[in-house]
Amino acid sequence: MPRASLEYELPEEETDFSHACNGEDYFGALRAMDEHLRSRLKYTPELSSEVQEALEGVRRFLREFIPEVFA
Repeated sequence: MPRASLEYELPEEETDFSHACNGEDYFGALRAMDEHLRSRLKYTPELSSEVQEALEGVRRFLREFIPEVFA
């Protein structure tokens, strides 16, 4: 079975260590943001076209910038 290990020089690499440890939370936050945007677009018909375009743009950015989250 393949295995991987990450090593950090603490405290110098504390930020990198924190990012690695909290990656699943970051992933979940991005998925929740995408779902929130989708829901707003789908269930809020009173949105102006400008707001709708802005929300769609943010959602498109998320999906293009980090496609592995939405694969």
